[in-house]
Amino acid sequence: MIVITGTNRLQHFLFDAYVDQKHLYHEALIVFIKSNLKLKDEKSFFMFSDHGFTQIKTKVYINKWLYENGYLKFNTDKPQMVFYIRPGTIAFALDPSRIYINLKGKYPLETVDKKDYNKLRKELKQAFSEIKYNGEPILRQVFLKEKIYSGSYLDYALDLILLSKHEYDLKATVQREIIFGRSILEGNAYL
Repeated sequence: MIVITGTNRLQHFLFDAYVDQKHLYHEALIVFIKSNLKLKDEKSFFMFSDHGFTQIKTKVYINKWLYENGYLKFNTDKPQMVFYIRPGTIAFALDPSRIYINLKGKYPLETVDKKDYNKLRKELKQAFSEIKYNGEPILRQVFLKEKIYSGSYLDYALDLILLSKHEYDLKATVQREIIFGRSILEGNAYL
Protein backbone atom coordinates (compact mmCIF):
# COMPACT_ATOMS: atom_id res chain seq x y z
CA MET A 1 0.00 0.00 0.00
CA ILE A 2 1.24 3.50 -0.78
CA VAL A 3 -0.01 6.97 0.07
CA ILE A 4 0.61 9.73 -2.44
CA THR A 5 0.38 13.12 -0.76
CA GLY A 6 1.98 15.16 -3.55
CA THR A 7 -1.24 15.31 -5.53
CA ASN A 8 -3.07 16.56 -2.43
CA ARG A 9 -0.56 19.37 -1.81
CA LEU A 10 -0.47 20.40 -5.45
CA GLN A 11 -4.25 20.64 -5.64
CA HIS A 12 -4.38 22.75 -2.47
CA PHE A 13 -1.81 25.19 -3.83
CA LEU A 14 -2.33 24.93 -7.60
CA PHE A 15 -5.93 23.95 -8.21
CA ASP A 16 -6.26 27.04 -10.39
CA ALA A 17 -3.58 25.50 -12.64
CA TYR A 18 -5.62 22.31 -12.87
CA VAL A 19 -8.82 24.04 -14.02
CA ASP A 20 -7.18 26.67 -16.26
CA GLN A 21 -5.56 25.03 -19.30
CA LYS A 22 -3.72 28.28 -20.09
CA HIS A 23 -2.11 28.44 -16.62
CA LEU A 24 1.70 28.39 -16.64
CA TYR A 25 1.77 25.18 -14.57
CA HIS A 26 -1.25 23.36 -16.03
CA GLU A 27 0.65 20.86 -18.18
CA ALA A 28 3.26 20.14 -15.50
CA LEU A 29 0.52 19.46 -12.96
CA ILE A 30 -1.27 17.05 -15.31
CA VAL A 31 2.01 15.23 -16.07
CA PHE A 32 2.75 14.90 -12.34
CA ILE A 33 -0.69 13.49 -11.55
CA LYS A 34 -0.54 10.98 -14.42
CA SER A 35 3.00 9.89 -13.53
CA ASN A 36 1.86 9.03 -10.01
CA LEU A 37 -0.84 6.72 -11.34
CA LYS A 38 1.36 4.45 -13.49
CA LEU A 39 1.62 0.85 -12.32
CA LYS A 40 3.60 -2.16 -13.51
CA ASP A 41 0.91 -4.64 -12.50
CA GLU A 42 -2.65 -3.39 -12.86
CA LYS A 43 -4.32 -6.68 -11.92
CA SER A 44 -4.93 -5.72 -8.28
CA PHE A 45 -5.19 -1.98 -8.28
CA PHE A 46 -7.59 -0.12 -5.99
CA MET A 47 -7.44 3.62 -5.58
CA PHE A 48 -9.10 5.49 -2.72
CA SER A 49 -9.30 9.13 -1.81
CA ASP A 50 -10.32 10.62 1.50
CA HIS A 51 -11.89 13.62 -0.27
CA GLY A 52 -12.35 15.41 -3.55
CA PHE A 53 -11.16 18.87 -4.57
CA THR A 54 -12.71 22.07 -5.79
CA GLN A 55 -11.57 25.61 -6.41
CA ILE A 56 -11.95 28.05 -3.52
CA LYS A 57 -14.16 31.10 -4.00
CA THR A 58 -13.42 32.36 -0.51
CA LYS A 59 -12.56 31.26 2.97
CA VAL A 60 -15.21 31.97 5.59
CA TYR A 61 -13.90 32.79 9.06
CA ILE A 62 -16.70 31.50 11.27
CA ASN A 63 -15.34 32.85 14.56
CA LYS A 64 -15.12 36.33 13.05
CA TRP A 65 -18.78 36.00 12.03
CA LEU A 66 -19.69 34.84 15.56
CA TYR A 67 -17.72 37.77 17.01
CA GLU A 68 -19.33 40.38 14.74
CA ASN A 69 -22.79 39.02 15.53
CA GLY A 70 -22.28 39.13 19.31
CA TYR A 71 -21.99 35.40 19.98
CA LEU A 72 -18.24 35.37 20.68
CA LYS A 73 -16.27 37.66 23.01
CA PHE A 74 -12.51 37.85 23.51
CA ASN A 75 -10.44 39.10 26.42
CA THR A 76 -7.99 40.82 24.05
CA ASP A 77 -8.21 42.94 20.90
CA LYS A 78 -5.86 40.59 19.03
CA PRO A 79 -6.82 37.01 19.97
CA GLN A 80 -4.43 34.34 18.76
CA MET A 81 -6.68 31.35 19.36
CA VAL A 82 -10.15 30.43 20.56
CA PHE A 83 -8.81 30.01 24.11
CA TYR A 84 -8.82 33.82 24.40
CA ILE A 85 -12.60 33.79 24.83
CA ARG A 86 -14.06 35.56 27.82
CA PRO A 87 -17.20 35.17 29.90
CA GLY A 88 -20.27 36.16 27.94
CA THR A 89 -19.29 34.04 24.94
CA ILE A 90 -22.34 32.21 23.67
CA ALA A 91 -20.76 30.07 20.93
CA PHE A 92 -17.39 29.40 19.28
CA ALA A 93 -16.13 27.41 16.31
CA LEU A 94 -13.38 24.84 15.92
CA ASP A 95 -12.19 23.36 12.63
CA PRO A 96 -13.64 21.80 10.63
CA SER A 97 -17.02 23.54 10.80
CA ARG A 98 -17.83 22.55 14.38
CA ILE A 99 -19.89 24.94 16.50
CA TYR A 100 -19.91 24.70 20.30
CA ILE A 101 -22.42 26.44 22.54
CA ASN A 102 -20.83 27.72 25.76
CA LEU A 103 -23.21 25.76 27.96
CA LYS A 104 -23.20 26.06 31.75
CA GLY A 105 -21.79 22.94 33.36
CA LYS A 106 -19.92 21.97 30.20
CA TYR A 107 -17.25 24.66 29.68
CA PRO A 108 -15.21 26.72 32.18
CA LEU A 109 -16.47 30.12 30.98
CA GLU A 110 -20.06 28.95 30.90
CA THR A 111 -22.70 31.39 29.69
CA VAL A 112 -25.77 29.61 28.27
CA ASP A 113 -28.42 28.11 30.57
CA LYS A 114 -29.68 24.65 29.64
CA LYS A 115 -33.23 26.02 29.38
CA ASP A 116 -32.06 28.31 26.52
CA TYR A 117 -30.01 25.67 24.72
CA ASN A 118 -32.49 24.44 22.08
CA LYS A 119 -33.79 27.93 21.32
CA LEU A 120 -30.21 29.15 20.81
CA ARG A 121 -29.33 26.23 18.55
CA LYS A 122 -32.34 26.98 16.34
CA GLU A 123 -31.39 30.67 16.29
CA LEU A 124 -27.80 29.86 15.27
CA LYS A 125 -28.92 27.31 12.70
CA GLN A 126 -31.13 29.92 11.05
CA ALA A 127 -28.46 32.65 11.24
CA PHE A 128 -25.76 30.42 9.74
CA SER A 129 -28.13 29.38 6.96
CA GLU A 130 -28.50 33.05 5.99
CA ILE A 131 -24.78 33.83 5.60
CA LYS A 132 -24.14 34.85 1.99
CA TYR A 133 -21.12 35.73 -0.11
CA ASN A 134 -21.87 38.01 -3.06
CA GLY A 135 -25.55 37.16 -2.66
CA GLU A 136 -25.02 33.37 -2.62
CA PRO A 137 -25.59 31.21 0.47
CA ILE A 138 -22.33 29.58 1.59
CA LEU A 139 -23.85 26.54 3.31
CA ARG A 140 -25.55 23.43 1.99
CA GLN A 141 -26.87 22.48 5.40
CA VAL A 142 -26.60 23.04 9.16
CA PHE A 143 -27.00 19.94 11.33
CA LEU A 144 -27.96 19.67 14.97
CA LYS A 145 -25.66 17.17 16.68
CA GLU A 146 -28.33 14.51 17.20
CA LYS A 147 -28.88 14.32 13.42
CA ILE A 148 -25.28 13.11 13.03
CA TYR A 149 -24.30 11.53 16.36
CA SER A 150 -25.91 9.22 18.89
CA GLY A 151 -24.98 7.19 21.91
CA SER A 152 -24.04 7.67 25.53
CA TYR A 153 -21.51 10.44 24.78
CA LEU A 154 -23.89 12.66 22.79
CA ASP A 155 -23.87 15.33 25.53
CA TYR A 156 -20.11 15.79 24.94
CA ALA A 157 -20.45 16.28 21.19
CA LEU A 158 -20.31 19.58 19.36
CA ASP A 159 -23.65 21.33 19.03
CA LEU A 160 -23.96 22.26 15.34
CA ILE A 161 -22.15 21.09 12.20
CA LEU A 162 -21.87 23.39 9.19
CA LEU A 163 -21.73 21.79 5.76
CA SER A 164 -20.50 24.32 3.22
CA LYS A 165 -21.02 24.46 -0.48
CA HIS A 166 -17.93 23.13 -2.23
CA GLU A 167 -16.33 26.47 -3.09
CA TYR A 168 -16.43 27.81 0.47
CA ASP A 169 -13.66 26.87 2.90
CA LEU A 170 -14.91 27.28 6.47
CA LYS A 171 -12.24 28.13 9.04
CA ALA A 172 -12.27 28.67 12.80
CA THR A 173 -9.22 30.93 12.77
CA VAL A 174 -9.66 33.90 15.12
CA GLN A 175 -6.83 36.16 13.86
CA ARG A 176 -8.82 37.58 10.95
CA GLU A 177 -10.12 41.10 10.47
CA ILE A 178 -12.72 40.02 7.91
CA ILE A 179 -15.34 37.29 7.56
CA PHE A 180 -14.50 36.46 3.94
CA GLY A 181 -10.97 36.26 2.56
CA ARG A 182 -8.31 34.38 0.66
CA SER A 183 -5.03 32.69 1.44
CA ILE A 184 -2.32 31.13 -0.70
CA LEU A 185 -4.46 28.01 -1.12
CA GLU A 186 -6.40 27.65 -4.38
CA GLY A 187 -7.99 24.23 -3.84
CA ASN A 188 -10.33 23.02 -1.12
CA ALA A 189 -11.03 19.50 0.03
CA TYR A 190 -14.67 18.46 0.01
CA LEU A 191 -16.73 15.37 0.66
